[in-house]
Amino acid sequence: MEENKQNRNAPPPLSGAKKQPIVLIAQLMQNMLHMQHIDEVFIWLAQAMVQHLEIPLVQCWALQADTSGQVHVQLRALAVQNLSLHSQLYVNDQVIMTMSRFFKERPGMMSVPVENIFLPQQASLFKHHRLPYWTGYLLRNSMLLAPARDEQAPDIISTPLNLIVSSFTQAPLSQDQARAVTFMVEQSIRVLLTQGARNPRLAASAPIINKKMDNSDTLAAIIPRLAHDMEQYQAANPFTSTTIIADKNARRLYAAIDGYKSGADLAQATRLTQQEVIQALDYLYQQQRIQLYTSKGEFVEHFPFE
Repeated sequence: MEENKQNRNAPPPLSGAKKQPIVLIAQLMQNMLHMQHIDEVFIWLAQAMVQHLEIPLVQCWALQADTSGQVHVQLRALAVQNLSLHSQLYVNDQVIMTMSRFFKERPGMMSVPVENIFLPQQASLFKHHRLPYWTGYLLRNSMLLAPARDEQAPDIISTPLNLIVSSFTQAPLSQDQARAVTFMVEQSIRVLLTQGARNPRLAASAPIINKKMDNSDTLAAIIPRLAHDMEQYQAANPFTSTTIIADKNARRLYAAIDGYKSGADLAQATRLTQQEVIQALDYLYQQQRIQLYTSKGEFVEHFPFE
């Protein structure tokens, strides 16, 4: 893994003048037409936060799966105000381990003193370099994240987006900064979803779902949708009897299906275990109440869980 993702393959530097987040997103939409890889979007995002939100250090971390079913934490972008800071301070095994733990949290923002999340030795180093506060924004989306441009391993595959925007500051983020970070991250992903169709270099290929991937990775790659033919038929015929979903977990899962959440997202939303979600999906699938798709919208013909 490359330690410094700041300057390599970076887009042109942004103007130093402070800009409103909505103006920055408009600039991103223009720049994205000429970008060659999705990592350039993350680099642009990190640089924009450092230059325009006055955040000293910003990193973008993501999860990436391989064909064996293993998931890896990767640094995809970095921007830092103080170029004299050694990269070993903020890219090391302890930081990667902490990011791995944070990926298991609920999506959203956490802003805390560094000692609340990092091991004591690592927290002391951040405080010594006047970076005593850490903010992490975790975002999940069913869009696929392609492997890093400089990724050499041939078995790394496109993976549903799990992104942490990690920042270090001298004081807790202000409300304006926190709102700006949330806005810029979420809008960047929305722009990616629309621009991916116009710029195929930013779009990822479908994930490889095969027997080598375990159930947890398949859950992350599968998106259940309600069988709309049944729903529309019942809506058009109000006197038609509706078959009751007898299984309690299946009822809970069915109510949470919105056509956007992956199986992993549904497990988190319903607080069901992985095995309970698979059993509930099987129940609903056998009753023809749901259909299964990949995050690229491709129909899955056979139930993919063992």
